[in-house]
Amino acid sequence: MTKDGELSPGAPGSKCQVISSSEPRSKRAFDDGLRGFWRGRKSNGIFFIGLTCDMPDMSITGVTLTQREVHTASTVTVQKLDPLQGWTDVAISTQVAKNQEVLLYGTNLRSSAWRIVASTSSPGLAWDVERVKFLTNEGELSPDSKCQVITSGEGGRNSQGKQAFRDSRKRFWEGRKSNGMFFIGLTCAMPDMPIISVSVKQRGVNTASTVKVQKLDSSQGWSDVATATQVHPFETTALYERAERRLQTELMV
Repeated sequence: MTKDGELSPGAPGSKCQVISSSEPRSKRAFDDGLRGFWRGRKSNGIFFIGLTCDMPDMSITGVTLTQREVHTASTVTVQKLDPLQGWTDVAISTQVAKNQEVLLYGTNLRSSAWRIVASTSSPGLAWDVERVKFLTNEGELSPDSKCQVITSGEGGRNSQGKQAFRDSRKRFWEGRKSNGMFFIGLTCAMPDMPIISVSVKQRGVNTASTVKVQKLDSSQGWSDVATATQVHPFETTALYERAERRLQTELMV
């Protein structure tokens, strides 16, 4: 990202080309399609992908990465090519999550994200979420052209994260852990998701009693917004409500 937007090899009149440790399909990593992705191979002992652009300075303000479920890296380094010193480290990120957009360097002012998190469940293998809602004053945010689901992982094709954003008793998200926790949420192409309320409804098996609501901060990473304890199955539980929304509710007669 630059202050003027994203640098991309596919844009009309683009001055940039992809560089990678293995060429086939590397352009796919710069597209927003869910099906296409780059499956990298090593060159000289490392994986790498990036851009070379016909400009004196690329003026990068932010670098983000979204990994797939399989073949992931926990530590990722952002590097810049110096004409005298060669490739030099700019930033190093550890415990890089999968299935979500991760900020590796700088800031990303074009998108924001919220999620609900559980560190444990009972009995512990999975977390079954029937419904999760992220509400704004205009209504519910759901997966569409502006928003994408982010999860810690799922048990199968019929239990993907998008199921938890639909009103169906038969389908649900069967969550799996990533980096020691379960999570499900949304990342949206907007500077700030104006969330006023977050709720969850669990199934009867694989439940979490303590659930946190987190918001992605461009400088601090994921930060806690609210923590709910004694969250019960089969009930829609309000995990978070913005202060003015609580006041409005109390004043209603």
